[in-house]
Amino acid sequence: MLWAEIKPETSEAPTPREYAGISYDTTNSRMLIFGGWNNGWLNDMYALSVNKIVGPSYAITEIDPPLGQLTGGVPVTIKGCGFKDQTIRVYFTVGR
Repeated sequence: MLWAEIKPETSEAPTPREYAGISYDTTNSRMLIFGGWNNGWLNDMYALSVNKIVGPSYAITEIDPPLGQLTGGVPVTIKGCGFKDQTIRVYFTVGR
């Protein structure tokens, strides 16, 4: 597990600003930045493709119980958001 700097693929970057409107385009995995203030109101828009760094469209928010017996056999409830199929197959492995 290492931190890595993420650099834009082009040298063009938005000028520093505050009070910008920011939104996430889920269809195209883009972060959109509109306008803002930098010694005057800006009326520009930038899009940053983040599809290489954004995870899957689902997320696990809770597992109950958080621990179980080593021998198994404990029913587990997994809660989350973005699951599209009600018949999900879950595999447990040993981490290192």
